[in-house]
Amino acid sequence: MPVILENSHEFSNVTFVFDNKKKFLSTLELYLTENKEGFFNITQYMDGEEKVNLDTDFQFETVEEFKNNQPEITLFAFDIDFLASCLGISVGLATIIASTCAVACYFTD
Repeated sequence: MPVILENSHEFSNVTFVFDNKKKFLSTLELYLTENKEGFFNITQYMDGEEKVNLDTDFQFETVEEFKNNQPEITLFAFDIDFLASCLGISVGLATIIASTCAVACYFTD
């Protein structure tokens, strides 16, 4: 389930884990937020207990900002939305994958 916090990234979420008999097992929380320096902070909880709290050196940006900051790479008639849907991933991650493949193809062609 997505979680919206102040200064949080769209990938922040809470996951409820069940076994194959639909018995509740645990709760996992992942919060990607912007720290004071403008970088990502990753905080993870398992059953309410903090397991990770890490400031990174990766500049914080939303999915939309990430998409707008990508270099212009022509992906021909490639459908990013279809790739994201097919792989069950976000459009942002699908864009990274497609862009990486396009650059690799460009330099190896």
